[in-house]
Amino acid sequence: MDKATCKFDGCANDGRLRRGLCGKHYQWVTKHGKLADYDRKLIHTDATLDERLRHHGWTVTESGCWEWKASRNGNNYGQLATGGTRPMLATRAAYTAWIGDLPEGAVVCHACDNPPCINPAHLFAGTHQDNADDMARKRRSANGERSGVHKLPDANVDEIRGLYSSGAYLQRELAEAFGVTQSAVSMIVNRRRRGRETNPPLPKTVRLSA
Repeated sequence: MDKATCKFDGCANDGRLRRGLCGKHYQWVTKHGKLADYDRKLIHTDATLDERLRHHGWTVTESGCWEWKASRNGNNYGQLATGGTRPMLATRAAYTAWIGDLPEGAVVCHACDNPPCINPAHLFAGTHQDNADDMARKRRSANGERSGVHKLPDANVDEIRGLYSSGAYLQRELAEAFGVTQSAVSMIVNRRRRGRETNPPLPKTVRLSA
């Protein structure tokens, strides 16, 4: 959520909540009966998804993405309160509000590969498998040295294969030299593991504070 200055004259404190006032001046105007002079900032409880999306808003990028301006989760996807016990993904809210109901079991996928985007022109419904296949096709998945599971960088993987193919080293010798198990070396040289190079890192996006 973008920072907004308190609406009380001369105050530079954060006024994103409490009708655009900071805590100190919210208490002051309440005490003096002037609260009605400041518009309510919280959306009403029976608001539609469209109203909730527009209440928080988005920023249009050069690529045409509508990047969610409010709270985001750890994966950089927008989220918003809809009256339930858990927040709803902004992409799911946008799809439902502006495209239609999602088929049972479907997820919302991005054609633009930009998690905070809620532009309905960039969203499509698919299965979890569709989403996984799309990630693999576009090389967005965290494989190889990016996965956090494999301890060897791509350069070491190539070196192991080269050394083993030379016939000068046994698998157990390579395992000891590179600090992995012999079974790991076996799977590497037989290309049952690390069969393709690591995908490039995803482009970094600026995460707005909640």
